[in-house]
Amino acid sequence: MPAAASINFDFSVDRLFHSDSPEIEQARQADAVFPPSDREFMVVVQRKQGWFDKAGLQAFADLHQRLEAIPIKETDRGQTQSSSCRDEATWRGPPAQALERFASIRQVQLVEGEGEQAVLKRAWPEDGPAPDPADFKTRLLNDRLTTGKLLSLDGDTLLIKAQLVCGIHEGEIRLDYLDAIRAETAAWQDPLDGARVILSGLPFIQDEVIDSLRGDFITLQPLTVIVMVSLLVLAFGSLRAAMMPFLATLFGCIWCLGLMALAGEAINVVNFAITVVILVIGAGDGIHIVARYQEELEAETDPWLAMKATLKPMFLACGLTTATTLIGFLSLRLAKVEMIKSFGLWAAVGVGVTWVFTMIMIPSLMLLIGVGKPQRSGLGRWLEDHWLPKLAHWVLLRRKILIGVSLTALVGGLLTASQLTPFSRALEEFPHDHPARANLQTVEDELTGVLPFIITVEGPRDKVLAPATLETIAAIQNELETKEAGLSTFALTDLVSALHSHWVDGRQGERQDLPERADQLAALLATLKLSDNADLILSPLLYDPHPPKAVLGPEGSVDGEEEIMGFEEDDGFDEPSPEATKAAAPGPARATLRINGLKHDSGSTQWRRVVPWLQERLKSLPPGVSAQIGGSATIVNQAIHFIVTDLLTSLLFAFALITLLMGLLMRSARVGLAAMVPNVIPLVLTMAVMVVAGIHLRISTVITFAMCMGIVVDDSIHFLVRWREEQGRSTNDEEGMIQTIRFAGRPVIFTTVMLATGFAVLITSTFRGLHDFGVLAVITIALALVADLLILPALLLGAKRRPQ
Repeated sequence: MPAAASINFDFSVDRLFHSDSPEIEQARQADAVFPPSDREFMVVVQRKQGWFDKAGLQAFADLHQRLEAIPIKETDRGQTQSSSCRDEATWRGPPAQALERFASIRQVQLVEGEGEQAVLKRAWPEDGPAPDPADFKTRLLNDRLTTGKLLSLDGDTLLIKAQLVCGIHEGEIRLDYLDAIRAETAAWQDPLDGARVILSGLPFIQDEVIDSLRGDFITLQPLTVIVMVSLLVLAFGSLRAAMMPFLATLFGCIWCLGLMALAGEAINVVNFAITVVILVIGAGDGIHIVARYQEELEAETDPWLAMKATLKPMFLACGLTTATTLIGFLSLRLAKVEMIKSFGLWAAVGVGVTWVFTMIMIPSLMLLIGVGKPQRSGLGRWLEDHWLPKLAHWVLLRRKILIGVSLTALVGGLLTASQLTPFSRALEEFPHDHPARANLQTVEDELTGVLPFIITVEGPRDKVLAPATLETIAAIQNELETKEAGLSTFALTDLVSALHSHWVDGRQGERQDLPERADQLAALLATLKLSDNADLILSPLLYDPHPPKAVLGPEGSVDGEEEIMGFEEDDGFDEPSPEATKAAAPGPARATLRINGLKHDSGSTQWRRVVPWLQERLKSLPPGVSAQIGGSATIVNQAIHFIVTDLLTSLLFAFALITLLMGLLMRSARVGLAAMVPNVIPLVLTMAVMVVAGIHLRISTVITFAMCMGIVVDDSIHFLVRWREEQGRSTNDEEGMIQTIRFAGRPVIFTTVMLATGFAVLITSTFRGLHDFGVLAVITIALALVADLLILPALLLGAKRRPQ
């Protein structure tokens, strides 16, 4: 499958949810008419001697110009003209530059005015010289809308915020422009003494994730192959026999990657380990087939008859193990998180394709070229002839004790596992010493958070843009920022209050210093529309598609007897035609306000505390005015919230179907249910280990359990199939169980070692999610081996009804 070589890497917050999820649809609708915040990135610059001297301001202006000049490649221009980009309210045609919507002290708007007039004007003229450094610094630090947002409290740290143009902000295209930003900032930084550049924000966080995925993908796959082949040679004592399970799984893995590439599926933080999963899991059935064929060759010299004796029980066993593994993975399709759903589908596809290669390729190769040594390896013979028979007798003598211990472990594990909680941070998947963590911490310490959230307030224009509504919004902003540390907001209330305070008494007022009358508020809004770069100021905060015609009148005072601002006929507030007004606004005029928020990367627990309070507080808005909470922070929080329900749903679904298969296999519901207990205990105990070790449920670890539910059952099925055979050959159940442990135990041990060692390779990953995935998988699989060899025999003998 040549297509396998073209698979891409991606990590997008938008793909966390299934499109039919009402929660994500609400979060997306909250941001529908505004420029999306997930494209926003931050360039933070620090300088030992500060920036407020002529050289510092000139250097900062140079950086600004470098970033503004980054062009869009000709080959990418078509991406910016897609329907999704055209639907944005601010779309103004195909852009020439890659970055837009800059915000920094280079473009900051400060309140200026004479007498009773005041407007927002650029403090650093667009085409003029830099302002006086000392005066400029004083004005910025005295402005509450700027301090802590665009510059630090001491003025030594400055921030440039911008957005990637729509159409080039996703997939591999985005990476090229992030690299261009890195190149420009590096070239700018080189000649400067003592300057430091930090690149942060969701695009760069996502890029860091992709870099880690790409690096680990290149190193871990070969390591897995080496470990896998080495263990197979050790297990079978023959390179020829070892290569047969390996080749079958390799072909299955390549075909799965090829199908993913053809379907346009990218490698992400969840399905990253899919190749390791297929290689390791797929080899299990191959090991059992080769081991059984070697066993049959000792009793039957004719390869065809030996193969017939091998495939008769193995076809049933391998078919059932594949079915249970498919059930485990496909149960993830019940999840609401899109990445988990996708992983479940493609893992099932990979396992299914591998089973086809296993059942066709391995028997064919064994008949054509043989398996090398007809006798089993020294390790296998020692296990079969010495250690496993002793273990079988030990289990039979203590089966009541083992049943009691297993039930105690199950109850204790459930009590501990009940304390498991979901938790996630944006950089949770990186080691604590990773540079991305240090950069993010600097941004949060000096300026503000990097995870965006938004609150939209929508309704009839006369209600949304009413003084009472703005007062309520300002109160909610203040309460929100004091309720939890690391939260900051910015809305139309901040701009209006700044202008109003200046007009009233010429001071820098507070957010709650808002006009009390509608005519005053209307005049202030009109003033904002006349400010420098009005669209850049208002479009992220106010969507007002059908404003009323401005009232002409003389300039006046703030006490409401006259209009505050007057307009000439050419001010641009032309009244639309009646036909256009009717077509554009068939009902009462409506407007939407947006509260832009940023939060520290303090984890999903904090935001989960805030959202319910915020939802309740938003109900205090006037009747007819609705509010929604959205943004990337909200999307991630919803994903983490769904993890627990997704885990329980998928596990219950997989448990029910696998128990049914077990009952059909043993022709006894009682025996089938008893056989499932040893497969539940490893999962429960692994959850208990997570609680003790402080490992939280998050998107990269939750898939472990649904996957392992299907995996740990595989060896149990091979064990049950062999036990059913031995019951027909043995005089009593005890003798049959001894033979079952003796002959089924060897491949069970080999497959467990293969699985555990294969997943242990993931522990070396620098990606913390993959590391924890490997740790949890190894623990679960190791516990499953103990359960299969000790608990399963005891429970089967206890649940077996003796014939009358």
